Amino acid sequence: MKQSTTRIRKAFRNPVTGEKLYVWADKITYRYDELEKGLIIVEFLKGSLNAEEFVEKYHICSVQILYAWAGKFLTQQESVFLSEQNDIDIVRLIT
Repeated sequence: MKQSTTRIRKAFRNPVTGEKLYVWADKITYRYDELEKGLIIVEFLKGSLNAEEFVEKYHICSVQILYAWAGKFLTQQESVFLSEQNDIDIVRLIT
């Protein structure tokens, strides 16, 4: 997992005065390579947590991204039985 931090300016309104104020904040983004994504999806498919919990656990942008990864993972050309291989072997076979 590769992590990067970007400094951003967030705007908000003061609820009392209605004045628009700005504050600096750090936005942290995470990037996963194909092997890491595959391991996350194998864990997800085994059903240990629901989609929302995976998004929170692995800092994924949204549930839709997780499902997109799963769709890509499941539509690979080689067919693999999840129960007969260990997780890393499964991911290596299809990436």
